[in-house]
Amino acid sequence: MNAADLSLEPVETPEAVRAAAVRVCPRCSHTRQATDTAPAWQCPRCEVAYDKVLPTSVAARQKPEGARARPAAAPGDKPWTLIVLAGGVVVLIALMGWKWNHDKAQAAERIARAESDARALQIATQREGMEQLARLGAAETQWRRGQGLDVLPTVRAMVLLSAMLDEGNGIPRDHAESMQWLTRAAHQGSSLAAVRLGAIYQEGRGGEPRQMSLTENWYLRAARQGDAAGLYRLGDLYANGAATVAQRPVAAYMLLELADRLGRGNPEDPLTLPRYGAVHLQLLARRMGPVDIAEARRRADAWKPGQPLDL
Repeated sequence: MNAADLSLEPVETPEAVRAAAVRVCPRCSHTRQATDTAPAWQCPRCEVAYDKVLPTSVAARQKPEGARARPAAAPGDKPWTLIVLAGGVVVLIALMGWKWNHDKAQAAERIARAESDARALQIATQREGMEQLARLGAAETQWRRGQGLDVLPTVRAMVLLSAMLDEGNGIPRDHAESMQWLTRAAHQGSSLAAVRLGAIYQEGRGGEPRQMSLTENWYLRAARQGDAAGLYRLGDLYANGAATVAQRPVAAYMLLELADRLGRGNPEDPLTLPRYGAVHLQLLARRMGPVDIAEARRRADAWKPGQPLDL
């Protein structure tokens, strides 16, 4: 046995030589020629071993018609499409999370603002009620001590008499006579009496029927005189509306603005019970547009006590 017999090259049998003479390369489709010098097992053009690519070609022929062969990915290729798609999904989720947190924060801020306004209004109302009770208490003390003349400078005599008859405090109560004195005082120009009459008919005090038309008329009489309580109560009536009184936001804002400018009226008047302030204007302004607010302020600037109200 010589060294040639121990070679690792494939042995070319006569059958292999005849087959190689007509063999077609499954990779480059080259038809082998008789003049080709490459070994019978190797394609002369692409130098690939026929048997190494033969299984792939057979698999390709066995695929169903219409199926497309997937291109082989190069060793260095990266799935950029999947990376970009995954990045887009992450960004979308992040944006959705940010928007949800943003909307939640805005809703919490609106709730907190509404609660703060409600607390401010409640505190202002409580403070005002305490001040009113203090003034009423002082007037009652003077009344019980028989210091009626000392009370007269701050309260009209007929209004005080009406209050005495309505509340009693050591004298027989007579609501009918109390209403007579109060009405007489209002007709003689007492804005305080007009405000009290409006409140009585608005709330149905003392068994009086609720009559919103009378309420509006009495509040209007007091407001025309520049009475802060009358301005506020008429403005509050127009802001909220009632049975026979429609809502009038512009007129309401004008009246509340005037009441706020004039302050709380005479601070020594124990029978005046206004409930106005900047908080009420802020709440009303939220229901109005800037054009209506500007018009209401223009009317307030142009009005003087004693003039007809531009409602």
